[in-house]
Amino acid sequence: MVDRRFRRAHFILGLEGLAILRRWWLDPEAVEARAKEMADVLARMDEDEFLSGSRDVPETGLLEGYSAWSETYDDLFNPVVEAEERAIKPLLDELTGLVADIGCGTGQHTKYLKDRGATVLGVDQSPEMLARARNEDSDLRLCQAELLSLPFPDATFDGAVCALVLAHFDDLEPALAEIERVVRNRGSIVISDIHPFAVALGGHAAYADSHERFGVIRNYFHPHSAYLKVFRSLQLEVEACVEPVWTEHELQAMLFSEAPDVADKAVAGMPIVLTWQLRVTKAR
Repeated sequence: MVDRRFRRAHFILGLEGLAILRRWWLDPEAVEARAKEMADVLARMDEDEFLSGSRDVPETGLLEGYSAWSETYDDLFNPVVEAEERAIKPLLDELTGLVADIGCGTGQHTKYLKDRGATVLGVDQSPEMLARARNEDSDLRLCQAELLSLPFPDATFDGAVCALVLAHFDDLEPALAEIERVVRNRGSIVISDIHPFAVALGGHAAYADSHERFGVIRNYFHPHSAYLKVFRSLQLEVEACVEPVWTEHELQAMLFSEAPDVADKAVAGMPIVLTWQLRVTKAR
């Protein structure tokens, strides 16, 4: 684990730069205004208490990170989770029969599926996240297991959901192959993750535990073409692709509250989450 400190000024400068690039060639006055703001931040960043403020944000692995994050996961506003929920719930409504929520975390989608009448099993490798899920709803059916080695026979489930997980893997195919393996032919798979465009701009899974200690879990960049290549190799048919964007609601996130005007100019309207609805077509 590597300790690193990041200053607020650096984050704001990054937003200013992105806002400039989005208006390059089109709005020279806006570009000049943002450039002047950057110059002001650079001039004040060593003396201004707000700008010079820094945080120690070590990178952690999946188990360590989600163990710490479990303490606050459902308590803090998360713009990715907010956007993901409004995109994925209409797709979850179409899942029927026995459903696996793989990488269920604190069980939000597991509970949603259960409450609408599905027979659902939540699966996660983090015992701390599963404990939070049980505390929220003691009636949830939960199982501790790793995504890459699910303890179920082939074609066990009629459908599966895997939400905000796959970007943590540098190779999509083993994870998707294991999900596909446990779903019957013609069954439905719904997956979501932070949008690859957001990952390319530095979108990793940053969190704070109950003692306000920060950490970050790495995400890997997977363009649409990488998903489509794996879907083709696994004979997964794409039925829908949903890409919600940053709206005013998501822009209320904690980090962006430090620079609301430039955040709006930098990311409003950009994609934040990528969601797929897939159909298994491989005969068993």
